[in-house]
Amino acid sequence: MSTQESLNDSAIGFVGLGDMGGPIAHRIAAAGFALAVWSRGAHSLKELAGQPYVAVNSLRELGRQCDIVAICVFSDADVRDVVLGADGLMAAMSPGSVLVIHSTVSVALCREIAAAGASRGVHVLDAPVSGARAGAVNGTLTIMVGGELSVRDRITPLLTSYGQVIRWMGPVGSGQKMKMLNNVLAFANGALANTAIETGVALGLDPASVIAVLESGSAASSALDSLVHTLIPDPVYTAHAANMIAKDTRLFQEQCRRDELAPTVLEQLAVERITHPVPDVSLATLASAAARGPRTPVTPPPGSDASR
Repeated sequence: MSTQESLNDSAIGFVGLGDMGGPIAHRIAAAGFALAVWSRGAHSLKELAGQPYVAVNSLRELGRQCDIVAICVFSDADVRDVVLGADGLMAAMSPGSVLVIHSTVSVALCREIAAAGASRGVHVLDAPVSGARAGAVNGTLTIMVGGELSVRDRITPLLTSYGQVIRWMGPVGSGQKMKMLNNVLAFANGALANTAIETGVALGLDPASVIAVLESGSAASSALDSLVHTLIPDPVYTAHAANMIAKDTRLFQEQCRRDELAPTVLEQLAVERITHPVPDVSLATLASAAARGPRTPVTPPPGSDASR
């Protein structure tokens, strides 16, 4: 339900009610925090169904009225517009308030925003999340935080309303570095899973059996699970995922070059995954195989070496 009553300065502001941000905001309200949101379209407010919140009319109003504001939008350009734009959050945020960037964006942008925040006395944390939509819905996200430890006790109760593992990685930008590494490893694992499935089919093995064994044996991984149960059955989502893979791989490459790191096999496999998000096997065949394969891995008996 939405209400237009005035907020107190302890309210949590939120921008970005998409695939991840929507369930995060829902959990914030469900945990009992006073929640205020700004959204470009009323359609995204459906994520907050059944929870109390205030929908404000502008980003400046949100920044002015909230002690803590979290954002979860897609790209550097989106974050820059929401925070530093002419009508953005930063110009209205009060000294002592906290801005939490849950988006996966560049380290350079986070540092730029932190510098802008410092000039106003606003604390800035980069805190990208991992765990996909299911993790946001269930409150089991991993949150990688970069920023001042002085605000940790103040911000932790909020983060624990939707995060299970919360790690402080270092100064501003450190959360993004960790998220880039996490994502690129996941992309590389997915690329290897693609190759494994393609190789199994090329060897004449039944696709459903290949997938069932890979999922239940020592080769199981979250990347394989996502490939089989999310990407292969849903070509529309796969196209969105390919854009995300391209964005996050580019961020990783740019940061590695800034830090004078040579390309590694992680980067090479992630780049391959951009144009190869699912195996080069008939999608109809794979979708049928995925539907027949087990979702829950088989648990080896005590003392077994099956997980090695």
